[in-house]
Amino acid sequence: MNVRPVMTAMRDDHLTKPVPGFTGPTKLQFVPAKTWRRAIGFIADILFFSFIVAAPLEQELVAAAPEPFAGTTALGYGLAAILLSFFFAYAVAAEYLVGQTLGMLLVNIRTIPELSFFQTIVRNLFLIPIFPFVLLWIADPLSLLFTGARLTERWSGTNTVEEVSS
Repeated sequence: MNVRPVMTAMRDDHLTKPVPGFTGPTKLQFVPAKTWRRAIGFIADILFFSFIVAAPLEQELVAAAPEPFAGTTALGYGLAAILLSFFFAYAVAAEYLVGQTLGMLLVNIRTIPELSFFQTIVRNLFLIPIFPFVLLWIADPLSLLFTGARLTERWSGTNTVEEVSS
């Protein structure tokens, strides 16, 4: 397994108000996120999206479907494409705005460095439900298992890390 060095960054004290009596660490260390943390974070994102967004939206979309498509396979594929597009938008927006999705927040991982909008899109290409991006459904996890980084992370020049206080 590829071992990456520990990265450090100073905490932005000017962005937060000082807490009286706080004598905690002033440096954060970032270590590469463990695969199990990534997996749990991704599953949490899927569950969150499924229950909060997809279930209510799916009912509305099915109810609004024209009669010839009601109950057909075409409707199912169309709904899946729409919902995956919304999931892609959620992941891009969350990582671009705050550097982590809700699932990543749950397991204490984030992306570094601060992402540009283009980097965020490249990191999440695997969520686009059309060919050739669906090939990343296989290539990204295999790359993670064998190299310690997703293929799309290498393309975007980003890392998924865990914060560790020093």
